[in-house]
Amino acid sequence: MTEKRTPTAVDRIAEQWVDTLCELDPDFRIWLGRDGDVTEYADYSPNGHEAYDKAVRS
Repeated sequence: MTEKRTPTAVDRIAEQWVDTLCELDPDFRIWLGRDGDVTEYADYSPNGHEAYDKAVRS
């Protein structure tokens, strides 16, 4: 059995990024097995791309 480890600041950043990706891309959220509306789609409009770019840069 593997030992549990204490989450680090890097883990927190990684989890926040995955949460952001799940908000921006519902297909990714479903692929990960997270709860949510299975009828949602990602926003591929210019506004959606802008939101993704903003998330990447922040």
